[in-house]
Amino acid sequence: MCRARDLDKPLPVSDPVMARYIQQYLDMIAARPNVKTSDKVREFVRMRLQTGRCSIEYVSERLGIDRRSVHRHLAQEGTTFSALVEDVRAEMVGHYLQDPSRPLYLIAQMLGFTALSVFSRWFKVRYGCSASQWRTRNLTM
Repeated sequence: MCRARDLDKPLPVSDPVMARYIQQYLDMIAARPNVKTSDKVREFVRMRLQTGRCSIEYVSERLGIDRRSVHRHLAQEGTTFSALVEDVRAEMVGHYLQDPSRPLYLIAQMLGFTALSVFSRWFKVRYGCSASQWRTRNLTM
């Protein structure tokens, strides 16, 4: 816990130039008119997943539309926010596991999981083996 006024203090290691660059990039994603909502959401998820704060509320705010509108647009495209998060995780996990020096707890964090055990369960359900087993099999081939 912290005091609310502490949240208003600037971060001593923050980089205002980088913050502006990131803000411009996020605004650009939201503003593209010919891009499907699901593609925009996928990009936001990819950028925010490792922060652990990748929520439909955040995405809808960045898109400038109501959370329910995001859900409705995604439903019209035949998907959901949760499904997109799962897809992005699945795309990223294989890449992350290719680096044998990257510990599994770090991969779990990078994929937005709250704990290694949650990541391990997700991986086992999705791929039928542990991440360690998958890594061993795929890196020795």
